[in-house]
Amino acid sequence: FSCSRHVDLPVIPAPEHMAVRMGHFRFTEDTVISVENDIQKTVADRFAWLFADPAGFVPRVLPGVEDADVRFVTDTDMEEEAYVVEVSRNEITVTASSIEGFIYALQTIRLSLPGEITSPVYAGDVKWEIPVMTIRDSPRFHHRCLRLDLDRIAPDDDRIFHILDCMALLKYNYLHLDAGAY
Repeated sequence: FSCSRHVDLPVIPAPEHMAVRMGHFRFTEDTVISVENDIQKTVADRFAWLFADPAGFVPRVLPGVEDADVRFVTDTDMEEEAYVVEVSRNEITVTASSIEGFIYALQTIRLSLPGEITSPVYAGDVKWEIPVMTIRDSPRFHHRCLRLDLDRIAPDDDRIFHILDCMALLKYNYLHLDAGAY
């Protein structure tokens, strides 16, 4: 983990490399996210809709836009779940070789946004900014698991989906449901 200036970014787990520089990229109602295919579009749409309630806008997700504010770029030479996020004042480039890499990259961007991104209601005059930075990361372990013991709790569907969202945020890739006698 390296950082070119001290910034308190709650990126968990800490990435292999993070260099933060002066300046910010701001998400607005005019932000366009460019994807290469339908699978990336599904992932990018889910990210974009995080802004709906707290920010009052949803960035547009469109295929193949050359001058987009956020661009997805596939690099098949990268490890399967690895990603690079390059943020400048004007654009973000997300590079990965697999959909998992794009998911983890967007979770890193999500963690870099103001905490109000999780608000279920309009959050007011929040600046939806992330710092200018470069992050390179890949999983240190292939198997990153959460075990849920259903004998001890009886979660409803909403709770399970919330747990899955938290797992994605922390870049876990397996959920082990221990149903026992449940």
